[in-house]
Amino acid sequence: MWQRILQNRMSLMQMISSHFVKAIKIRNKAMADNILWLAQEMFPNEKIIVWAHNGHIMKQSRRFLGFPSTFSYLPPEIKEFSYTIGFFMYSEQAAENNRSVYEVRQPDQDSIEFRIKQAGHEIGFFDISRQRKVPQNRWFFKHTYTMHEGKQLNLIKPSACYDGLVVCAKTSPPKYINLN
Repeated sequence: MWQRILQNRMSLMQMISSHFVKAIKIRNKAMADNILWLAQEMFPNEKIIVWAHNGHIMKQSRRFLGFPSTFSYLPPEIKEFSYTIGFFMYSEQAAENNRSVYEVRQPDQDSIEFRIKQAGHEIGFFDISRQRKVPQNRWFFKHTYTMHEGKQLNLIKPSACYDGLVVCAKTSPPKYINLN
């Protein structure tokens, strides 16, 4: 455990001293190393659910984000037993890493968020890992719009990026704890 903690601290120092794109690559590699460590050392022979920021866990992200995702650094045997869940917001507010609050932009009718919200629930989940293509779900298998972080319109192929999709109809920023 101590060895893992020290390795993470070294990665953090490298990340802090790097420019943005290199820092993201270091962070994604470190996150992948932690997943691998958890899978091999802490929970061998257990199924792993990888749930993090969508950009980090996308199975195919280089074209979308411009750098490898955390998932891309994992060895094939871990990928095979992993289940990635993309998390999407439909409306209300969210917060940046620096805690600044912003309004979530409502997506168009052809988006992942709009389609899942149409199920009529506050939170919707779709398991797309075992879906067969039929007319009602063909959007899983073709390029579909999404609002990246609820701010920026992007085009992804859901079945190529995630095993499952979650959409929250309304989101709110965290209530931060003041430690002073």
